[in-house]
Amino acid sequence: MRIVFLFWILFTSASTFSQTHRIIDIVCERNDLVDSLTLDELFFEAYYESMRNLDSCINMIAKSDSITSQRILIPPNIKDEFVVALNCFPDIRSKRLNFKYKKIKGTMNARPDFLNIIRSKANRKYVVLINNNKGRNKGIPLEELTPSARLGWYGHEVAHMQSYQMMSNLQMLLFSIRYITSVNYVKKAERFTDYLAIEHGLIFQIYESGKYLSTYGNITNAYKKLNVFNSLSLNEYMCLWYKSNFKSFIKEECQ
Repeated sequence: MRIVFLFWILFTSASTFSQTHRIIDIVCERNDLVDSLTLDELFFEAYYESMRNLDSCINMIAKSDSITSQRILIPPNIKDEFVVALNCFPDIRSKRLNFKYKKIKGTMNARPDFLNIIRSKANRKYVVLINNNKGRNKGIPLEELTPSARLGWYGHEVAHMQSYQMMSNLQMLLFSIRYITSVNYVKKAERFTDYLAIEHGLIFQIYESGKYLSTYGNITNAYKKLNVFNSLSLNEYMCLWYKSNFKSFIKEECQ
């Protein structure tokens, strides 16, 4: 009976998790009223306007930062844009974050603290790992990115924490198992994380970081596959923006 009950819990949690962390399939067809060139021009007009205002926005938020304390000690070299990313996710601003430099395969990743398995949602902690570039695998030089691309990068990592925060403790455990055992599941999770960052107002910044990765040549094919192949495409970013701003121009909304 206990075994049946355990399987029932696992099935229920997995089912709920699948509904929350759904596959993001985006289809965007334009009708005959507005051609694709016009829609692209609208997107890039808003995109460049966002770029022009970004530096002043980052400076204003960083200077008025009231969230950095002993609870969140952000490394100085990433602090300004990371503070802005955290401002987009109120649920994560209240959590304890621990930043560590170490040898990792990528540039940066965010993960739940191991003891979250026994903590309540209100008391969870998260760890942000940053590549120290001392091992075989080197990360992207963050200083080479534009402020917008860095903000998109950090926003994606904070969105991972937001995703974890949406899960129960059991769902986080299931997520961890599936993430390290299924390539297809990694793609599903990363695309959903992009979508979360976009939902929290970082559409142009996520687009900028995606554009940088898709054109940056000094990375391995494995790294590019992990970070480009598993993410939303540049066209999908634009499609989501169209959905939010110009629904009347779209024949079929993003699904």
